[in-house]
Amino acid sequence: MHHFAIRLRHTMLAMLKGLIVALPLILLNSANANTLIGWQSEQSQQRFQTSQFKQDFFQLTPHFEGQINKVFCGVASLTIVANALNVTPSNTSLPLNQLSAQEPHYHQHTSPNWSPFFHRYNQKNLLKAAQFPARALFGYPEKQRAAGQLGLNLAELQHIATQLHLNVNSVTVRPESQQRPQQYQQLKQQLIDTLAATDQYVIVNYDRASLEQRGAGHFSPLAAYDSHSDSFLIMDVSNTYQTWTWVTSPALFNAMATKDGDHYRGFLTITSG
Repeated sequence: MHHFAIRLRHTMLAMLKGLIVALPLILLNSANANTLIGWQSEQSQQRFQTSQFKQDFFQLTPHFEGQINKVFCGVASLTIVANALNVTPSNTSLPLNQLSAQEPHYHQHTSPNWSPFFHRYNQKNLLKAAQFPARALFGYPEKQRAAGQLGLNLAELQHIATQLHLNVNSVTVRPESQQRPQQYQQLKQQLIDTLAATDQYVIVNYDRASLEQRGAGHFSPLAAYDSHSDSFLIMDVSNTYQTWTWVTSPALFNAMATKDGDHYRGFLTITSG
């Protein structure tokens, strides 16, 4: 009996030790589980209802479109924002949203003074309007880009937006901003103020892996902020891999405070030119 009690005591101590070692990991996993909330969930609906900063959601949604390939996340994000800022029934300064340059038959039976296409950006004519070669995003060595470099970085997307005569402010996010409460709050408030303003939009550039999502570097617009959960709604343009998602503010800033090559990611705030 005495030996059984000793063995039981050792077993209980070993189990307790294992629980103590595992507890931080359990808590971390629990925190990570609450970092992302999918758009279709009941919790997402509650956040959207309580959000006081969701005006951009209603402005962006009519112009939302998913990226047409795996490297056009930045182009798709800017297409949505540029259309939200520019498309009106009377604005004919935008390029025609033609399906393809190789489809002349669409014009064969229409008046020369009338087009069947609307004046709005798509992910192809936006790059053409900005005089940025689409093939550069597929790794072609152009625009001072190294061979094999895919997609866009933050500075390149800023350049394209400027070429479209939009006012753009680029903000890089560094890891130390998370350790400086005042700086972190200022950056977060900048996002919130932009969401609260009329005709101002945010595109975030972040690392998917930091959010335990599939993929690497990514762009998408922000659509809302909920102060109760301290989370932002990312209107994810990759509607194949990922739905729209609520992301807590610390997690979003951690994902932005990552490097794309030699430069840190961050966000763009965009208004009309």
